[in-house]
Amino acid sequence: MTTVGRAVTDDGYEIVYADSGGDKPVVWLHGISEDRSSWEPVTGQLAPELRCIRIDFRGHGESSHHGPYEVTGLVSDLAAVVGATCTEPPIVVGHSLGGMVATIGAATGLTGPAVCIDQPLRLRTFSELVHSLAPRLRDPVTFSDALMEEKIALGMDRVPGPTFRELDRKTRSSDPDVVLDIWKPMLDGDTEVIDAADMMLEQFVREINVPYLALHGQPAEPGYEQWLRTANPTVTFELWEGLGHWLHLVDPDRFVDRFRQFIAE
Repeated sequence: MTTVGRAVTDDGYEIVYADSGGDKPVVWLHGISEDRSSWEPVTGQLAPELRCIRIDFRGHGESSHHGPYEVTGLVSDLAAVVGATCTEPPIVVGHSLGGMVATIGAATGLTGPAVCIDQPLRLRTFSELVHSLAPRLRDPVTFSDALMEEKIALGMDRVPGPTFRELDRKTRSSDPDVVLDIWKPMLDGDTEVIDAADMMLEQFVREINVPYLALHGQPAEPGYEQWLRTANPTVTFELWEGLGHWLHLVDPDRFVDRFRQFIAE
């Protein structure tokens, strides 16, 4: 049975989450312009054995829609839901932007073990893609087409038909203010802010002392795997070549099997 709950953050946002399944809690964090339903091909298989808590970040789904929207705020969303649902740090799984939040949660002790799906923790390469689309993303007329172009460039067209159509719908109906707020330094090409964010993320990686799995469906920047392993030799890095940014939706059965192995370990 699935129940829908609400948690309120310290800064007054109401965060909606779905809670279903067994006893061991796992919190699932979606990517930008998506919502908690994006996880259904995965959590539908796991809910009989695990307690799956799926969050709508602020500005997404049924959660509060009022800015500003920043990554620090999304960490507050995670904290509010963990506080409302868990008596101990849960496992956390994050895709894309959610993977960054999951990484911060694991580094700060807010969560336990973490899985980060195709979210490089060095932002320069992705920021170049976003910056190239900045004029169109900032234009209300071309926003949704530009956002879809970014997602296709990352491999969303590899996702099976029905799931792809749902992702397409969410992308085209997403709130531009959310995307423009979260991506503002990249849209501006603000290299100082991006470099500072990279330094902060590297420090978070160094502070992770729980099991951490980084799954990538496409190569990150050259040398990224070595950088990650140098920053924290305990992390596990895997490249599932050719599956793209949504690897967990391109091959959900493979992801579910790997996740079961991860929690068993």
